[in-house]
Amino acid sequence: MLTAILSVSIIKVFIADIFKIKGSSMFPTLAEGGHVVVNKLLFGARIYKKLNFTSSKLSSFRTRGIRSIYPNDIVVFNSPEGTQKGIIGFKINYVLIKRCIGCPGDTISIVDGWYHNSSYDGLILGSSEQQIQLQSFPDSLLSDGSRPVICIGDSSQEWTIKNFGPFYIPRKGDMITLNKESAFLYKQLIEFESGKMIRTHNGNVYLNGALTHEYRFSNNYYFFGGDNVLSSRDSRHFGPVPESFIIGVTRSKFSLFPFYYGRIDSDK
Repeated sequence: MLTAILSVSIIKVFIADIFKIKGSSMFPTLAEGGHVVVNKLLFGARIYKKLNFTSSKLSSFRTRGIRSIYPNDIVVFNSPEGTQKGIIGFKINYVLIKRCIGCPGDTISIVDGWYHNSSYDGLILGSSEQQIQLQSFPDSLLSDGSRPVICIGDSSQEWTIKNFGPFYIPRKGDMITLNKESAFLYKQLIEFESGKMIRTHNGNVYLNGALTHEYRFSNNYYFFGGDNVLSSRDSRHFGPVPESFIIGVTRSKFSLFPFYYGRIDSDK
């Protein structure tokens, strides 16, 4: 019995795990009510350094994987929306499944309802059917009380779920110049990494009160979106997801071991 328990535990931690899915954010690609088996070999298994899951800080490392994550991979990850609004935080059982739209170093945008990734010109990302619906959806109906029209852009940019970006996705080691615009776009990421509060005044940017002109990112980030573009809360709303929050890949035409069974869908 003990051997069986240990074997199952090792498989769940290092090889694959099963999640029950509810929600419709990946419709029509995946459907509610099924289960998904997540491949942890492909990108590498995430191993916790600490098992204190009452903290919003994640302490972990990742084993060597077979390959990187690519746009159009369907990925399972912990939501970056923690216990405090506007602050990236880890919640052990708050798990989402979405499509990768952009990887570290990519620039993504949404133009008239269609996803674009500058590194993969011409690649269709997600569901054409759903993006056609968003394209024809009246702008006046975008804000229905349950979803903000303005996502991670500011009011002067007027970014929406229909027209968004361009937005650069940071990769580890990238250096950016801090100004009013970049401080707004990357506020959550900088505060998540540095543990410092970011503020702007008269065009200057301050970290914990210290005038700061540049910032170097210490993490890789990914931009995820639901195929059901009119009914998915994703990176258009909560921003890029830290690499450490990724659990594994569940579906990809590039995957050697996709571990995908049945019809699935995705919110948590």
